[in-house]
Formats: sequence, structure tokens, C-alpha cells
Amino acid sequence: MYKIMMLAAMHYDKADGISKKICMQASGLSAGGDSCCLICLGESNSVLELIYDNGALVCEKVLLQSADGKSGIGGINEVCSLLKAAREQIKKSKFSIIYIRHMLPNRELLSLLYQAKKENIRIGYEIPTYPYYREQLSISKNKLKTFIKLALETVYWPFIYRKINLLAVIRCNSKSKTYKKMYDITNGYFGDVSISDSLHLNSIELIGVGTIYPYHGYEKIICDMKKCNCITSEGKIINFHIVGQSDEISRIKDLTLELGIENNVFFYGSLFGDSLENIYKKCNMGVGTMALSMRNADIDTAIKNIEYLSHGLPVISSGHVFDIAPSLGIVYEQNENETVNFDNINKFIMNFYSCDYTLRKIEEINKRFQWPTIMNNIKRRLIL
Repeated sequence: MYKIMMLAAMHYDKADGISKKICMQASGLSAGGDSCCLICLGESNSVLELIYDNGALVCEKVLLQSADGKSGIGGINEVCSLLKAAREQIKKSKFSIIYIRHMLPNRELLSLLYQAKKENIRIGYEIPTYPYYREQLSISKNKLKTFIKLALETVYWPFIYRKINLLAVIRCNSKSKTYKKMYDITNGYFGDVSISDSLHLNSIELIGVGTIYPYHGYEKIICDMKKCNCITSEGKIINFHIVGQSDEISRIKDLTLELGIENNVFFYGSLFGDSLENIYKKCNMGVGTMALSMRNADIDTAIKNIEYLSHGLPVISSGHVFDIAPSLGIVYEQNENETVNFDNINKFIMNFYSCDYTLRKIEEINKRFQWPTIMNNIKRRLIL
């Protein structure tokens, strides 16, 4: 049995998508009879430890609680507290692997890496979007602060790279530079494929889920819906269901009202569980990232795409969805500079749901996108 530590400078929130993803990764690392302790941030500058055994969360406790409960400037103090707590755990227990999600680098991180190498612990480091500089700048509200942060990362990176054994990356640009220690992974999902028994094919029902940024390009879908008056040449109504919360939502709502198509674009805010599943049951296509050029990408790595596939939905995107071949009829690749042709979308959807082969293929793809499978492959590469 392997004992694994995972470090993530994220605030633990059961409702947050990134938080859920990281917990699923930790669960995946513990699958197959192993144990994984996920060390992350809690409320009031606390440091939490979540322990997973054989895929299940068995314990949750506070490792460190700040005396004043105040966060550090830019999160630096929080990250240092997390790393100090992790170093104490390394002193107490024997770990085989440490898996680190990309975080703001500092001397405390270098100290932890040095300590781990001294203890012969194998080190995996994950960059969840690679390359990420353009994306960080595109969504930043404070460009100067982000530029300084990225400059700091550039200084520290050579020292980090020397200490790690494996660099797991979710690649968003097919032309990006490859390094010797790199290992390509995808985003994943944890659960069974859930294909609705009652498909609605009398209309085009699009769904967009998750935290929404400008590069998701939802305004393109909305503007192109307006161009055809939200109806195909065959008379099928086009609706767009948007589930999620972000600053971008307000702008999209204003655009919808300005175009006068508020009866075809629905905003639900954040939904979970059965409430979210009920929206999925209405829909027959998922909307991925429609403006990948804004983040200098040609591969759509969004977690939402995996969620769509897990619900048996085809996906529309402005690029490749991981390495899924267009010939499979699962992903409709839309040129950013061209108007969305909803007649073609309708044909694509009808072909998708009429083909047993396509639905079988989507089940096969989902097996590959399961977090236990992805994390087990990382674990094997680190141990060998």
C-alpha cells in the first residue's frame, strides 16, 4: 500500500467546481487500496487535511489554525502555512509520493521539495492548464499584480523543475513546447455515464455549465441565435440554458436583453444535485469553450466538456476536445470566425442520437476520463 500526499493551495468548498475536482483527484490517487492525504486551505486561514482510503473520504481535520485568522497578501502567507503544515506531516509519516498542484512558488516550496528528495519521496507536480500565461492575463482584473506573479514563477521554475520527477500537464495548445519530464493528462470525472431516457429532439436545447469567463465565448452563441431568430429552417426552436455564477454572467444577461431573446436564454445561477440533473435532462448538446483564441489555445480542456460527455451529450467547441477525433461525431468543431449554422447543428445532434455506435463510443471515452484511471496512471509512472 502506498501513502500519498497531495498539496493544493485551494480553499476547500464542497460546492466549488475546482475544489470538487481536486478532491476527486485525491480520491483517485487513493484508489486501489492506497491512502492519500489532501492538504488544502480552510476557513480563516486554516490548513485542512482530508484523508482518503481506497477512494473514500474517511477523515477531515484541521492541521493548523491561524491565531488572527487573517489571510496573507495575495495568498502568500496562506500558501506558506500550507507548506509548513505539509513539512510537519512528512516528518511524522513515511510517504511514497507527493503530488503538488501548481501554486504560487516561494522558498517554503523549495524547502519542501528538498526535504522530500532527501526522504526519497517521488514528486509529481501538476500544471492544470499549459501553457497558462495568456489565460491568466486574459481573466485577470489586476494585470500588474498578475504580471508580477508570473515573473516570480519564471524565476522559481528552474529550481522546482530540477526537484520533481514528473510534470503532469493538461495541454491547451498543441504547439506548446514539450519537456522531458512532462506527462499529458486530461481533466476527469468521477461517476457513471448518465444518459437521459427522455431525449428532447423537437428543439435544440444547449447547456453551458460552470464558472464562465470571457474566453468561453457564450456571447457568440447568443448573437448567432439572434441572427436566425432562435429557430432553424425546419422550425426547431433554439434555447440556451446557462448554469453557473460569475462576473461574466451580468454582461451576458445584458446582451440577451439587448438582443430581445430573453425567452430563449435561461439563467439558473449555481445548481447542484437533482436540480442540475433536471436541467441536463432537458438538453441535447453541451457548449464548451467558444473563444479559445483568447487564451492562445486550440485544445478545449474545460472540465465542463467531461461533464457533458458523462451525461451522454455531444459538445460544440471552437477547438479539439482533448484528443477526441471529429470523425467520431461527438464533438462539433466550430470556427470562431464563422457564424454558427444551427441547421448543421441540428443535423449533428440528430445523427449523434440516432447512432448506437456513437453512444457506445462515448461510454468508452468516459472510462478513459475517469479520475481513478487518470490518477492511477500518474501513480504508476511515479512509482516505476
